[in-house]
Amino acid sequence: MIRGPGWSLAVLLFAAAAACVGPQYDATPDFGDDATDEADTEAGSESESATEGWTDAAGDAEPCPDLAPREDDVQAAREAFREGVSAFTGEQWADAALAFCRAYAAHPAHQIWFNVAKCHAALGDAGRAVTAFERFLAEGGDAIPPAMRAETLAEIERLRAQRRGDE
Repeated sequence: MIRGPGWSLAVLLFAAAAACVGPQYDATPDFGDDATDEADTEAGSESESATEGWTDAAGDAEPCPDLAPREDDVQAAREAFREGVSAFTGEQWADAALAFCRAYAAHPAHQIWFNVAKCHAALGDAGRAVTAFERFLAEGGDAIPPAMRAETLAEIERLRAQRRGDE
């Protein structure tokens, strides 16, 4: 099963990691070069409440704030993704989620939803995590290996059960 920030970090850094536990799935979008290099600057230190209030018009949990997609900007996406990896490494889950959302807005790639989901799961926000995992599966389609799809579906069910227990 997909569990814990250590496993998540291994997935985030798959391209650079020597070993990875669990399914071999690269959650790094293709930005044309190695986007998992060390970030030149450290991520900010927003509080975990930075994601509070992220809801859509119906009041449902929205995994990313209302970021209007802009013209495809691979460089901006690459930089935001690096910030996300740096923040995730530092266990700054809200900062990481925001950075990954900015990366998606700049250059949509289904793998980014997986990273957003892991951030929200680490924040304890099962609703947003489930929504992001579902978007990952829907947008990734057949590009997601069957084993990774099964692991993600199991994680969705675990999060839903957690959510039912919290209500």
